[in-house]
Amino acid sequence: PLTLEIRGVKSAEVRAVQPHGPYMLGGFSGGGLAAWEMTRQLREAGEEVSLLVMLDTPLPTQPPLSKTDKLQIHWQSLRRQGPSYVTDWAKRRLESRNHQDDNNGHAAKETSPAEFRSEAIKDAFYRALPKYNVPRLDGAVMLFRPKLDPAFHLADGRLLSRSKDIIYPDNGWTPFCGRVE
Repeated sequence: PLTLEIRGVKSAEVRAVQPHGPYMLGGFSGGGLAAWEMTRQLREAGEEVSLLVMLDTPLPTQPPLSKTDKLQIHWQSLRRQGPSYVTDWAKRRLESRNHQDDNNGHAAKETSPAEFRSEAIKDAFYRALPKYNVPRLDGAVMLFRPKLDPAFHLADGRLLSRSKDIIYPDNGWTPFCGRVE
């Protein structure tokens, strides 16, 4: 799981450069999760982390969209794009299925040990995200994020991005820390 990978490497690397705090940690997107976990580890070891900065770091998992949510997305898309939305949607679905069929049963391209495997690393990261249980951290977290740009408006005032992720002003972090600035 993600926590074991991070625990085994990252906080040890930070302490190799600077054995004792106070530390100021931060990361962009998934790197913010690594900074969150390093903060937990360092504090657990009795060290001070004076600043944790996350640059547009989302929560690792989001609640699934309901059938009603999906219908609202389709309805809003249809109203925006008109009848062409239906044919565009059908084409995307067909392309997605064809892509899945092409990849089923095919082994990944072989690479030499010297080649950088960014796609494999990214895939492993995304597979590990649902396994990471976000621990609560005391204190403030500083979050920098772009302006909210909702593409869809759902029931209960929820907003979705174009990639159909729920948009939270605090990226969903408030329940996991003292406060988000």
